[in-house]
Amino acid sequence: MNVLAVETSSELCSLALLRGGELFVEEALAENRHSEMLVPMMRRLLERARLSVGQMDAFGFGQGPGSFTGIRIACGIVQGLAFASGRPVVPVPSLLALAEQSNEGRVIAALDARMGEAYIAAYARNGDDWDEVIAPRLADANSLPRLPGHSWSATGSGFDRHAWLREAYRAREGGPHHRGKTDETLSAVPVPQLNYRRMRTADLAEVARLEKALYAFPWSIGNFRDSVNAGYDCWVASHGEAVIGYAILMVALDEAHLLNIAIAAEWQNQGIGRNFLDHMIGIAKEAACQIVYLEVRPSNLAARHLYRRMGFQQIAIRPEYYPAVAGREDALFLGLTL
Repeated sequence: MNVLAVETSSELCSLALLRGGELFVEEALAENRHSEMLVPMMRRLLERARLSVGQMDAFGFGQGPGSFTGIRIACGIVQGLAFASGRPVVPVPSLLALAEQSNEGRVIAALDARMGEAYIAAYARNGDDWDEVIAPRLADANSLPRLPGHSWSATGSGFDRHAWLREAYRAREGGPHHRGKTDETLSAVPVPQLNYRRMRTADLAEVARLEKALYAFPWSIGNFRDSVNAGYDCWVASHGEAVIGYAILMVALDEAHLLNIAIAAEWQNQGIGRNFLDHMIGIAKEAACQIVYLEVRPSNLAARHLYRRMGFQQIAIRPEYYPAVAGREDALFLGLTL
C-alpha cells in the first residue's frame, strides 16, 4: 500500500510517504511559509520514492487542532489530490498522532497555540487503538482539565514552551505527572539506578547480542571492536553487573557524532534512554565539542521523539542511507548545538 500524508497544523511542514514497508519523510521549519514550501517538498518526496500521485492508495492529513491556515492548506491540497485520483482521504487528529509517536500508554499531548494558550488532549492506549480521555481543546493556565488516574506522560511543544503547563501537571518526560494536590498525586516509577562506564573488550559479546536482539540490520561484534580500538568514546549502561545499554560517540575537533545508542528492550520506557543520551551529550561537552550529530530512521518514532525533546534539530535527509526489508530507508540527519 502507498500512502501520502501531510501535516501543516504547527510551525513544521511535514510530509510522509509509505511505500509498502518503506517510509520516506520530508520535514522543515516553515513558520508561515507552508503554502510556499509544501508542493516542492511533495515533489521531492515523490521523486525519492519513485512514485506518482496516481499511484497512491490513500491520502492523510493532520486535522489539528492547530493553525487554521495551516490546516486549511493541508486539507485543501490533500482533498484536491484525492479527488483527482479517486482515492480516499483520512483525517488524523494531530494530538493523537503525537500520542502515537510517544511510545507510551497514557499520554497528554499539548501543542503551543501562542497567546499564552495550548491545544491539549489526553489518550490511553487500548490494544492497537486509543481511547480519548480528554477531547482536544484550547486551554490556558486557568482552564486546564484534570487528568484521571495515574502514570501519564507528556509530549508536544506546549510542554516545551509553557512553564505554567509543565507546572500544572508537574510533567517529567518519560514518567508520571502531578496536578499538585496531595489527593491527586500520581505515584512515580523511579528510574533504575544505573552506572555508566567505558566499554571493555569483555563487554563486546553482550553488546553485540543486545544489538542483534534490537535491530533487523545490526552492527557486528567487529564494528563494536573497531570502535573501541579506534579510541571512540564507547560506553555501556549497567545495572549491577548486567549491561543494559551501550553508546558509541566519535569526536573530531569540535564536533561529535553519535554513531550508535541503544537500551535493551526490557529496560525501555523507563527514562533510561534519555538519561544515557544526556550522559553522552555531557561527554561531548567535556571534549569541548560545539555540536553533536546523529542519524535516525524516519520509522523510529520513539527515537525521533526523544531526540526532539532533547533539542536535536533536523539538518538534512540522507536518501537510502539504511538497509531495509524492502530496499533502503532514508536517514534523518540531526544536530544539537552545545
